[in-house]
Amino acid sequence: MLVKRFCLGFVLTLVLAQGASGQNLIEMYQKAHFEAQAREIFKQRGMRVLPEGLVSLPPRSDAVRHWLSLINPPAETLVVETPQEPALAVTEWRPVRRLERFWFEKRFPRIRWAYSGTTLHQGLDTTWTRELRARMEAAFGAPTQTVAESRARPGSRTEEYIQFEYWLIANDTIPLLVMDVNGPFDRGVVVATSQEYRNQLYDLRRELYARIMAEGRRETYIDYYFLSEERQWYRTGYDGRRYFTDRIAPPDLSFGRPRIIK
Repeated sequence: MLVKRFCLGFVLTLVLAQGASGQNLIEMYQKAHFEAQAREIFKQRGMRVLPEGLVSLPPRSDAVRHWLSLINPPAETLVVETPQEPALAVTEWRPVRRLERFWFEKRFPRIRWAYSGTTLHQGLDTTWTRELRARMEAAFGAPTQTVAESRARPGSRTEEYIQFEYWLIANDTIPLLVMDVNGPFDRGVVVATSQEYRNQLYDLRRELYARIMAEGRRETYIDYYFLSEERQWYRTGYDGRRYFTDRIAPPDLSFGRPRIIK
């Protein structure tokens, strides 16, 4: 009743003010009634209405669509690979020593190496590389090959050096390469196996991580590391108390691997 009285008073005021304005009296009453109801609703539920989300309309032009994709590329969908075969259990790990490299290459000739994709997110991908290195030292001993041995490769460039490599044999039949390609400032390692075991690589990575973590300790080590972006050499490692990465002058790699001075 209060709303109707208000609307009627509002209409009479408009009529007196505007006179013969040509606007229909019924339309004026309807408008006043709507505004009165709107005020009552806003008074009860708040005077602000939450905005709707923005809707992005696809451009019709292929050129504009390509230009927008360069400015704001679509987000990549994370796809976690799942094993295609029953889970593989590794019961034996055989590390290959530095002087056994020829034997390994003779036993597994002409291997077509397969690597895991970049969408995997396991412990081997998220753990600091320097910690993985210390734990692998405890589990398997010294690496099969480091940057110190890479100098012997004919035509190799320093930028292409792999910092360290562990050559392993799982269950006496499966060859693996575990490599650090980004140095101590990054996380993770690259794991490769023979193409025939490509579908079991997820399990092999999981088993490898479980093996080095089960060791429960980290062993001291020291390596050379070359940061190509800065053209800078480092001596990096773990001394039993802390990880270190110290700048050094270009080392003479003919003397082989560095040693921890105790």
